Amino acid sequence: PFPPFLARQPGLESGAMLIHYYSASVLADAVLRQMPVSIADSVVSGKQEDVNSHAPAALRQTLQLIQDGQRALAAEWTVLLRAIRMHNLSVRLPKLLEPIRSLLPEVPTGEGTWSPLIQKLIQAIDSVHNQLWREWQTLTAHQPEQILQSLAQKISEPPLV
Repeated sequence: PFPPFLARQPGLESGAMLIHYYSASVLADAVLRQMPVSIADSVVSGKQEDVNSHAPAALRQTLQLIQDGQRALAAEWTVLLRAIRMHNLSVRLPKLLEPIRSLLPEVPTGEGTWSPLIQKLIQAIDSVHNQLWREWQTLTAHQPEQILQSLAQKISEPPLV
């Protein structure tokens, strides 16, 4: 069993407790951003025209939600990597996740600063996302059956240890 908050000395050390606060903050940001952009509509010219284009604001909001998702995922990976490192677990990850697995040595095993690791994990997640996107664009030039076969092959690749 894992100790509370993955602390080496629960009660004396906070372990990964701050990541819970970070995750709650990310979630609060995401909830606030889910308000429809069109709610801030304004009518001009004596109530004859609506000159607001909601597309740019909606795009910015969507991009911020994607960033919130990356931040939340980075927090989850931080906790997982901390558990792996603290307990010397042997975990097999698909080759695709190498940018994330490569950060394992940087995970604090005691009290430490989480921010640099979370920022690197966000970059690693972005790298994995970009690789998947490039592969998807390449695959969509083929038949759907070939796409499914290729994805099945990627998922069943021998994992890294």
